[in-house]
Amino acid sequence: MQINWQQFKSLIQSKGLSLQYIESGNLYILCASDGPIILESSLHKNSEDTDTVDFETNFKDSANQLTKQEVETQFEKPDKTIKLASVKASVDENGEAIALLKAPGTPGSGDGRYVSEGTGWFDSKHPDDKVIELEVVDVDNILGYGANTVLKHWCDDEAGNNEGWYIPYHTGVAHVDTLGGYAFLPAGLYLRIVAKKGGDITTGAFYLNIKWGKLA
Repeated sequence: MQINWQQFKSLIQSKGLSLQYIESGNLYILCASDGPIILESSLHKNSEDTDTVDFETNFKDSANQLTKQEVETQFEKPDKTIKLASVKASVDENGEAIALLKAPGTPGSGDGRYVSEGTGWFDSKHPDDKVIELEVVDVDNILGYGANTVLKHWCDDEAGNNEGWYIPYHTGVAHVDTLGGYAFLPAGLYLRIVAKKGGDITTGAFYLNIKWGKLA
């Protein structure tokens, strides 16, 4: 959208837009992005026109800043060492396997793990195998709110019987990836993963692999 300098200036100031410009012949070609709308304007160079003087005095030096900053995820920072951990849990009389994985380190010291991803599976496949709970739990009451206090719950407990994820039968493996993010697990707290066997099966074992980062 082509507009004059005064309109252009008013919009970039009121909306905090990033002013970009190029020099083409005897013109300054100005632009700014306002979502899907591209604002455009132009000014004559080497001119004593008040609009050109205004741009050169008050806006030119701060223009052409980067409009998109590079994002550095937790696992791109060089302050962590990737570690591998695993746990095995037996299927109980309810057909459930409760896997508990404790974050190493000294509680209250800032130690812990940045959880990246995990993979879980049963020793044998059934179409109704399912992960029904994924939580952070204070099993040992290190925070003083009571043993087994649930601090974070990822599966949708408001969805009733639809809570959690089925384990895909064609692979027999459920994989969860935080997509560049992380879940920080303070030292002394536990990841609690509950998986339920399909077909009313009450024997077997559930296995879990976790990839997480330790602060260097």
